[in-house]
Amino acid sequence: MNETKKFYDRVNIIRRPFKAQITMCKNKNGDIVSDKKAILQRWAEHSHELLNGYTGVDHVDNFTSDANRQNNEQKTEGT
Repeated sequence: MNETKKFYDRVNIIRRPFKAQITMCKNKNGDIVSDKKAILQRWAEHSHELLNGYTGVDHVDNFTSDANRQNNEQKTEGT
């Protein structure tokens, strides 16, 4: 019985579709990082920033410009 289970486990592994893995990411400067340790470190930094509510200057600037754009569009539609 154990050999049958092993056989079907192997068959199921072969039948699974291919799943690509991302082996690169960008650091805070926008440079591509492919070193496994550097990628893990960047994900740790990113997660820490998300959990602690960090908002970088770029995020605030983008939000502000998007909000201003939307306000300007609403004003032009109303006139």
